[in-house]
Amino acid sequence: MIEDIEAKRKFVDEFKSLTKLRMKFRDAPTDDEELFKAIGRQIFKLQHLADLLTFELPKMNWFEQTSLVANRIDLDSFHGMTESIVRQVEDELAKSLIAEEIEIERYKALEELGLPDETVADQEFLRLADNQKAHVQGQINDLRDAIDGATFFEDEKMNGDYCHRLLTKVNELQTEFSKDISSYYRGLGRMKDLADALGESGKRVKPVTDRLKDVTNSWKFFKKQAAIGKDEEPKQIPDMRAEEDEGDED
Repeated sequence: MIEDIEAKRKFVDEFKSLTKLRMKFRDAPTDDEELFKAIGRQIFKLQHLADLLTFELPKMNWFEQTSLVANRIDLDSFHGMTESIVRQVEDELAKSLIAEEIEIERYKALEELGLPDETVADQEFLRLADNQKAHVQGQINDLRDAIDGATFFEDEKMNGDYCHRLLTKVNELQTEFSKDISSYYRGLGRMKDLADALGESGKRVKPVTDRLKDVTNSWKFFKKQAAIGKDEEPKQIPDMRAEEDEGDED
């Protein structure tokens, strides 16, 4: 599994390198042999990684073309078709990263208490203030809206069933947060269940994973406030989404 994730990351990195070479090639002179060879090597690396990951890339016989114009057309076509695969891979990596971060947080907390994994459920609790509940409720509503507006599968019935299953997990998450006293670890477990379920879809669902990350960040923030002994309602809850949304615009 780890090897598979590393290979996917390498695949994305190699594609980015090809993108840079493609930009140079657009204005390159016809006799730039080194650039021509570098592009060929980069295509070979991508095709090799695609074979390992069982991705189907378009066929590209780079060194068989004799016309510079033909090469540019073929490269643009190859790049465009490969890019759609890369976007799906990036989304899969984002989803697995969220699940991994939640799991790491859970085990770190267990380790601090010296507890085995099976005793996770009720070892530490959070009493959320009214404004904390309202804040996370707004984020959960955004998460629901993102799931309702997402297309995970082309088949309408399959997509509907999948959305229903995800929303059921969101309801379980909300139930934990709505309690007068919530279990910190059980909350993490609910978020990990949802992150794992999201990983079953191969489609790009970045708005959904972003909203789940908002909820996760708030939950960690509430735990941190409880740890430093703040009994009063926090004066300000940081807006975790703003920084991420700015990054999405780049």
